[in-house]
This record gives sequence, structure tokens and C-alpha cells, in this order.
Amino acid sequence: MVAMGQLSQPALGVDCAGVVHRVGSRVEGIVPGQAGMDLAAAAALPVVYTTAHYSLSTVARLRLGESVLIHGAAGGVGQAAIVLAQNIGAEIFCTVSSEAKRGLLVEKYGIPEENIFNSRDEDDFSLAVQRLTGGEGVDVVLNSLSGEALRRSWRCIKRFGRFVELGQKDIVGNTGLDMEPFLRNVSYHSVNMLDLLHYDLAGAAKAFAEVVELLRRDIAKPIAPTTVMPFSKMEEAFRMMQTGKHMGKIVLEAIDEDLVPMLPRAVKTTRLREDATYLIAGGGGGLGRAIAAWMVKQGAKNILLLSRSGSKKASARDLMARLSVNGAKVDAWSCDVSDEQHLISVMDKLKAEGWPAVKGIVQGAMQLQDATYENMTHSQFNAAIRPKVHGSWNLHAHLPEDMDFFVLLSSLVGIAGSRGQGNYAAGNTYQDALAHYRRSKGLAACCIDVGMILGVGFLAEDSTDDRVHDNVRGWSFLGIGEREFLNILDAAIRGESLPGVPLPPQLITGLGTGGMMARAAEAPWWFEDVKFSHLITFDTHTILQNEGVEGVAISGLLAQTTGLEDAADIVCDALVKKLAKSLMVSVEDIEKSNPVSTYGVDSLLAVELRNAKSTNTNSLQQHIKPFIRPILQGSLPIGLQWSGSLI
Repeated sequence: MVAMGQLSQPALGVDCAGVVHRVGSRVEGIVPGQAGMDLAAAAALPVVYTTAHYSLSTVARLRLGESVLIHGAAGGVGQAAIVLAQNIGAEIFCTVSSEAKRGLLVEKYGIPEENIFNSRDEDDFSLAVQRLTGGEGVDVVLNSLSGEALRRSWRCIKRFGRFVELGQKDIVGNTGLDMEPFLRNVSYHSVNMLDLLHYDLAGAAKAFAEVVELLRRDIAKPIAPTTVMPFSKMEEAFRMMQTGKHMGKIVLEAIDEDLVPMLPRAVKTTRLREDATYLIAGGGGGLGRAIAAWMVKQGAKNILLLSRSGSKKASARDLMARLSVNGAKVDAWSCDVSDEQHLISVMDKLKAEGWPAVKGIVQGAMQLQDATYENMTHSQFNAAIRPKVHGSWNLHAHLPEDMDFFVLLSSLVGIAGSRGQGNYAAGNTYQDALAHYRRSKGLAACCIDVGMILGVGFLAEDSTDDRVHDNVRGWSFLGIGEREFLNILDAAIRGESLPGVPLPPQLITGLGTGGMMARAAEAPWWFEDVKFSHLITFDTHTILQNEGVEGVAISGLLAQTTGLEDAADIVCDALVKKLAKSLMVSVEDIEKSNPVSTYGVDSLLAVELRNAKSTNTNSLQQHIKPFIRPILQGSLPIGLQWSGSLI
């Protein structure tokens, strides 16, 4: 009933079995189980026997010579009740829903056929009980039926009898109950073992301890049959129970290789305040505009985009006009957040114009000034540093402390590194540290280390060729779409991924795994960093199974070669692919007979090619060095064959 949504319970099932290898010196009540009992049989025992024992002995006080009607007697609780009633010495009447179940009770428990009735025919069991008991009825009814079958069972109760209700359907439905049987001093009891476990743990523990003693004395027997199924077939197990055709107990077994479908818990989406102002630094770009539109959908009515361009761009003006239709006040002001005085003047202007208090900021200001470190000028270094370092600190220092969120948009470059972007990486790592610092002070903060965002933002607007995306993917930075990014932002603003599960101050998105490495012809440079070692083996097995030879890295191909000529071909082909990807041309456009210099290789690309050589050739590196260097210097053709003199 829980699985079908008819009962509201926090969990499905409470039975389990395992092995206790050690207990502490103060642990009591743990004793070895029955020898020779497997885990599946053990898992089928606790609740069914505790329910039957508590119902018959504690609640109904069934005694020697009394009679009991057990509904659903071929099920787990039914079989346990038969075993316990037989041990007490009671006369047993049963109902089942099929001939197979009738046969089980006759063969396994010796129940006379005339004492077994059809549970789906109210006239059959109610009239038969009256006939076999001389019209008196039974002393105890253990009921799991509902509707008319319950009412007929209630009529089967003897004077001073006890009716024990295990079912929940009529109770939840608040159906009526005939009062006339109470004239015979009968009692009606409801037993819910989950309630007992929750509200009377001592009572439940006592009942279970008594069941353990019955097991020790070999009175309680394993339920039969016990059907064992993997968790991956959980739905099939519930369907089987729903049909009512199963007998005994169904046990779900945990298997390491199982893939179990799951429905994630519903996540509460962010609802922004109408009486607050929200700032987006770096809001003039495509990502900032996407964030603004999302904020309006979440209820925000006052949004200010801060960027060096302000409202000069047509895209910013179009956004302001579009969102104002929804009743939102959206403006774009020119503001360099790395300039402290400029930011202070903007905050003063906000207050003077009557904007509501600032309750949240998304800091996405950035500037790229790429160059290899040895060639980077001081001005280039500062240009990338200022919006990330000075801008973020200025926002921290001059915005209210009681804001609901302070989200920094950092980059994976600060985590994994990127050639020619040492300045940008430094700025991003500062933002990561600032988020941790604010959290340590009890202030709102979350830093998102973003990888490649597809369809919106810098790559989408400042790149003219989709192959730029492929180039970034070559370094195993996973691309995420706008919707995925906004979901991450939603969680960062709420401060939790799921209800009650707080987010850390730093979120890393889009790193590649070993599976991505296998798809590519080369490993990303940061796989050599030990702090990423746990990613190397992740999902590689599945990828190699699915992709075969195409998913094998160059190192694997080189390991299969027997001669230097074959190895040279493999390395040469890899260099051509790398060069084509970096230059954003097709492989067919690269002529192996030409020196690399003819393709305009700059210092950044040379670094990439050197890394491709060192990453992918492993043990053959000593042979390749004299081959690679002339190529990079442009003095030798790409496809030069190796020779003994060259090596």
C-alpha cells in the first residue's frame, strides 16, 4: 500500500539481514542466529513473526483450546501465525485465494482441507466458520481483508472474542463498523508494527526478543517459499504482490552489479523576493542576461546589471524592454566593479533612486588576456586579475552582510589550469578562496567553478565557430547547457542541493573522467595531477566496451606496436589530428609533407603540441623527443619517417 501511494510511510520495508563481525564490550542483546540459516531466510523472519506473535500472544491472548481464523494464511504473516497458533494448541481456520495456496497449507502445516476457505468469497468463509463452530464463531480473528470481507469476518467473532486488524485500507478510508457484535463483549484491536517501532520501541524489542527465543527453540520456522529477487527487479516484486498470487515472502537482495532506477526527491525551486534588489556583475554578456531572465521567472522584480558597457549594447536594451513587460524593473548601469570608488558611487546612486535593499549578487565579471607566462606582460596579468580579485573583494566589502546569496562565477581553469591563462586561473582561485572565507564568517557565499557553457555566454557570443567547443572538449572540460547551469545556480542561491543537504562553498562542474579520456585520442594534461587520480578510472570500463578500438587512447595503440615505423605513424596521425583541432580545420587540410611552421603555429599551440607528445607517448618518449622538436621548430615535415640515424 505504501508503494501504491495508499499509505504515507517514510520507507518501504523494515526487514533486513546481515552479518555482525564484532560487537563492543557494552553491547547487549546480540546473540548468534540459527545455524545454517541463509541471509534471505533470515531477512524474511523478523517482522512477520514479530507481527504474528504480538498480535496473537500480546494483543489477542490466544490460549490452548481456543480457535483462530487467519486470513491470507499463505503469506508471510499468515504462515508465522499458523506456526505460533499450532504451538499454542489452538484450532486453526484459514483463508487463501488459490488452490496452490490451499495445497501449501495442507502439505506444509497439515491444516485440514475443510478448515481452509476462499478469501475472495465472503459467503464461503463466513458460513463455513459458523457451520464448523456450531454457530458460535471463533475466539480470535487475525484479519488482513478489507471491505465486505472485513465486515463478514467481524460477524464471525465468538462471545468474548478478540478481533485483530492488520490491514490499513479501511482504517485509512475511515469506513464504518457494525456495532452489534460488541453486545457479546468482543474487542477490536488494530496492530501496526511500524507504529509500535516508532512509539513503543521497548514493546517492539520485547516482542522481537520473544521471537528470537522461539527461533532458538526451533519453534519458529523459515517462511516458505522465500522468493529472492535483486533490487533492480523491485517493480516486478511489487507487481507480484499486487496480483496476490505470491506465497510466502519476497526478499530483495543487494547485488553490486545491479542498476536500480530511482526517482530523485523533488527539489524546492528558488523564489526570489519582490521587495529586494539583485545585482549581476558582468551582466552585459549572454550569461548575465540569461541569469536576469531566470531571476524574473523566479519572482524578482528589481534587477540591476553591472558591466563596463552598461546599456550601450543593443542586447542589454532589448533585455530590459522584454523583462519590463513582466512587471520587472531591470536596468543596466556602467560599472567597473574592480574600481572601488566606482562601485561605491553606484551603491550610493541605488540608494538615492529608491531601489530596495540589495539581497543578492551574482559576480560574473571577467576579462581574458591569454599569453604564455614567459610572454605575459604586467598589464595583461592585471587585466585578468582585476575583475576577479579586486572586483570580488569590493563586492564583499561594500554590499550588505545580510544578503540571501553571494554567488561567484569562477572557472575550472582555476582547478585544472589552462595553458596561456595563468592570470585568469589565479583570479579564479582567489574567488574560490573568498567563498570559503565568507562561509567561515557566517556570510552567504557559493563559488561555481564553471567549465564550458554551451549556447550562452562567452563561448557562444565571442566564438564564431562551433569547433571552438570541440577544442575545449579536447581538454576534457564537459560542456553544460543553459538549463543545467541555471539549475546549478538555483542550488547555489538556495544553499542546498536537496532539502536538508547543504552545499559546500565551492562547486566544481564539468571536469572530465577516464571515460572521456578513452573517447579522445589523448589524455588531458591535468590527469597527471595526483589530486585528480580518482577520476582517471571512472567510467572507463563502459566506454571501452561500447567504443572498442575507437575508445582506446594513443598509449594503448603504441603498446600494441612492434616496430618504430608503426609507432611513428600513430604519433604522426595524432599530431595531425591535434594540429587540425587546434587550428580548427579538417584533418584533410593538414599535409604531412609540410613543416608545421607553414600552418602558422604560435607559442600557445606549440605548448599544446609538446604536451600531446609527452602525455600520449609514455615509454616511447625518449625516441620521440628528437622527432618532435624539429617539427615544432618547423624544420622538418610532419610526416618524416623515422630512421636509425635520426633516433
